[in-house]
Parts: sequence; structure tokens; C-alpha cells
Amino acid sequence: MGFEGEAQFIQYHQTEGLHASLYTVGPRYHFNVGRFQPYLKAMAGLGEFDFPFPFPNGPTTGSYLVVVGGGGIDYRLTHRITLRVANAEYQSWPQFGQGSGNLTTLGVSTGLRVRIF
Repeated sequence: MGFEGEAQFIQYHQTEGLHASLYTVGPRYHFNVGRFQPYLKAMAGLGEFDFPFPFPNGPTTGSYLVVVGGGGIDYRLTHRITLRVANAEYQSWPQFGQGSGNLTTLGVSTGLRVRIF
């Protein structure tokens, strides 16, 4: 059992400049199988969403609560650096759209995990 913090910067492949930034923290449960480390995580935090155009009666940028559940597999390269082989996340933005509903996303990613402490 551990604690994890993440920062994600998502740039959508569109000409309008639509992008989102997420800053989340929460508990992470993992176990070791050799150098592989399967894990599950539950996180919450701040999501900032930049819209390419103004909405009626709304801003072009918004800050929202984001709740994330996910899991994946890491591969330990060194004591502090781990290759994130696969990461799957389900994100819920429950306050998104000011009454127009909940935004949900499902994503898969890879990357590096760096242990600071």
C-alpha cells in the first residue's frame, strides 16, 4: 500500500486548442512479481479544462473535481525509476458542464514513474 500523486497534461489533436490538465492524489495498492508490479489506484483532485470557444453563459476555462479509478502494470528499472508498461484509468468529472451532466473518460497510457522520497 502506498500513496501516489499524478499530473497529466492532455493535448487533443485538434486545431481548436482543446486541452485538459489533471492533478490527482490518492492511495495505491500494489504487489511484486519479480520486477513487475501490478497495481490498483483510487485518486481525486483538480481538473482544469480549456475550451476552444466560449459556451453560452459559461467560461472558456473551468476547474472541476476529478475522481479517478484505475490500475496497471509497472516494471522496475532502478530503485527510483519504473517503466509504466500499461495504465488504464476511468475518470469522472461530476461537476462538469454546470448542470449539463457528468463527463467521464476511459484512457490507456504508458510512461515513467519516478519515486521522489
